Amino acid sequence: MDALAALAENDGVLKAGSAGTVETLTLEPGGTVTEAPVAPADAGMTATFTLDSGKAEKLAVGAALTLRQGGTAVSTTVRAISAPDENGRVTVTADVPADAGLRKTQPVTASAELSRTTYEMVLPPEAVRMDNKGSYVLRVEQTQTILGLRNVLSRVDVTVLEQSASGVAVEGPLSPQDVLVKSSARPVAAGDSVRVEQP
Repeated sequence: MDALAALAENDGVLKAGSAGTVETLTLEPGGTVTEAPVAPADAGMTATFTLDSGKAEKLAVGAALTLRQGGTAVSTTVRAISAPDENGRVTVTADVPADAGLRKTQPVTASAELSRTTYEMVLPPEAVRMDNKGSYVLRVEQTQTILGLRNVLSRVDVTVLEQSASGVAVEGPLSPQDVLVKSSARPVAAGDSVRVEQP
């Protein structure tokens, strides 16, 4: 009777004992709800998303993220990054403040600024070689001989500034016009004569 009296005093509105969000609720016609998981109003949320491990190379725990849902944008940071799964994808986790204004049942988009650095020379990973003297590239130089012009390889030492699966930023005595060895049909070294095949 007390429960019915309280319901009548609230104009037929049943109120929870504390503020929060119902996370899951299964209803059937004529059924009775005994309990439902409720997240406290101040609990906040967790955002998770997946991406290729190659794209996640520069993403680190603590990196700044911007989450967007409709016209709402929320700033947060990366809390955790999983190890790559069997498909080469990682799961990134970030905390969402309770007052962010995002709806838990709707998707969000995430963006991160990984780096503002620009480099003058970015080479394919295959073009950069390494030995016990350090990193270097093989440059094709034309040399005049009694038999005519020959393409001879020369070693150019470089300093690797940053690298990823798609490119290597280097510093060294190179120019955009240089022709570098990316691949060869046989092992090559400085001083070798080669025939250049254009892609």
